[in-house]
Amino acid sequence: MNREALQVGAFTWSRIQRLYDADPSVHWQRCDAEGLGCPQEVFTQLFHEDARNPHFAAIVSGIDWGRVHWELKELSGSALRQVRVDRGYQHALDEARDRATRFGIVDEREEVIAHWRDAHSWFAPPVLVTGDLFGTSVGDQLLVGFTRLGNLLGLLDRKEVTEIHKHLVWVGQRLSNRPEMDSRQPTDDEIAGMQWWNSMTEPERAKALESAGWKSGGTWTPSAADAWTEHKKRIGPKERRIAVGDLAKDADAYFDTFGGDSTET
Repeated sequence: MNREALQVGAFTWSRIQRLYDADPSVHWQRCDAEGLGCPQEVFTQLFHEDARNPHFAAIVSGIDWGRVHWELKELSGSALRQVRVDRGYQHALDEARDRATRFGIVDEREEVIAHWRDAHSWFAPPVLVTGDLFGTSVGDQLLVGFTRLGNLLGLLDRKEVTEIHKHLVWVGQRLSNRPEMDSRQPTDDEIAGMQWWNSMTEPERAKALESAGWKSGGTWTPSAADAWTEHKKRIGPKERRIAVGDLAKDADAYFDTFGGDSTET
């Protein structure tokens, strides 16, 4: 099967942002309805608050977020010292760390200061992902919460928080690391997208990508998933209905493409 079909079911950054709404709850609900399994607390921090940040988009655009499993974990201060940070955000972390080392926690929000004082930790868990999402085995990478981690490192440096004290963090990891969750069935929307994409000729696909925002020489290239999302905006729900008899056949095609039961690496 054409590997471009992979992108129809993938939840790329651009697909998520094409479902954007100014209301974070509506934005999350739209993506959740299409099959993105992401806790709302993570979604708001990761996909909504940084929705218009081109530097952040460049970091996360290569990940299929539909194949990421999220867990709320407890990590010690010593473990969090080892977390990787993109160099574009290192300054924000270092600035917060330096300020916290010299003055303790400085924040306009009283509830945040109170939480640091009473719980010796942050108010909202930051968002990390495992290194394999970026093709590396070198530890976890912080995506959201640079000031929070900087504050913690400053308090660790001041020895106001012990190295063994645990802190809540959201950690995302690739579903292939959890075999029992890796054989999920494709959603009706994913199957419908594959049916639509695979039924078109190459000129028709090119036109669909153009409708989704492709421009010669542009800095952003839409995926087949983006084209599918744009196509759905122009048709009614009745036309998107999938015949039940086609589901099994296209589910096999889905796993051929996505590698659910495949030995491909």
